[in-house]
Parts: sequence; C-alpha cells; structure tokens
Amino acid sequence: MALPRLAYFVPAEFQHPELVDSDAAYYLDDVRHRFAFPIHVRDDARVVGDRPPGSSPSSLHFSGRAFDLRWIQPAERLYHFVDCAMRTAAERKVNIELELVNSLQDRHIHIGLQKPGVESELVVAAD
Repeated sequence: MALPRLAYFVPAEFQHPELVDSDAAYYLDDVRHRFAFPIHVRDDARVVGDRPPGSSPSSLHFSGRAFDLRWIQPAERLYHFVDCAMRTAAERKVNIELELVNSLQDRHIHIGLQKPGVESELVVAAD
C-alpha cells in the first residue's frame, strides 16, 4: 500500500505511511475536512513486532486501518470532533471504532475503520 494523496495530511505525519490503508486515510482526511481544525496523528499502522503494552493483538493498527490522535481540547471541540467522525462515517456508509482514552497514563483518541461486517462502536476509557 502507498499512502494516497490527501488534502490535509502528508506522509511525514505518519510513522508507517506505506502501511496505511487507503480507505482509512481518505476517511481520516474527510473527518479533518468536516472538523475544520488540525488533527495530529500520534500512531498509525503498525508492524507485527511493534505492539505497545496493553494493545490488542487484533488491533486495526496492524491492518493500517486505525490512528491514534492527540487529545483535543476544549471539551466542546472534542464533542465536535466526535460528531464529525460519526457524520463522516454515516456519509461514507462505513463503520468505525472510536475510543476516547483519558487516563493518568495516556490521553488520546483512537479512530479506525471497522472490518466489513463489524458494527461501529464508541468506547470511553477513563480513570
């Protein structure tokens, strides 16, 4: 896979641009367009040996279909981002995995395109 040309992101913003799924990249770009604020990618596609502690062995990151983003503040902007992610998914007729992680150890937003046949889910993980 090669990262397609995107309106809001360049390959240097990704750790493994060559492994990012094109549909997931276009989805993220569409979310960014609707959101109208910068989105900072912290993690994207992963290779098999690159599994952070606590991560799932079946993570969408391993298929290049997930991104971890920098936490968004203030709260109103975070709510706006969630709304944009959901509306973009509905518009594109795709299911997503959206996780808001807010703990003492980590704060990030995980967003990914679900595999076909898997329903959308919203997870809030907080201490």
